[in-house]
Amino acid sequence: MKKQTLEEVLDNLYLKYKCVNEETVWVENCKNYLCINWHTFMDGYVNTHIVYCIAKYLRKYTSKPIYASDVLLSI
Repeated sequence: MKKQTLEEVLDNLYLKYKCVNEETVWVENCKNYLCINWHTFMDGYVNTHIVYCIAKYLRKYTSKPIYASDVLLSI
């Protein structure tokens, strides 16, 4: 089985999670870390469970630190 690159994993993320596909939440692949972001007007509406699910999914494929907004997630 071929190991997926991080870019392929991020592409598959859009297929796996509806909120990412609808651009409610998105993932930025920076040089030293990954960041799960959302618009500031959505702060009260973002489902933190989904954010953690996305982070757990990404953790399977990378050892980069994962941030949600401005907080480092310990996953």
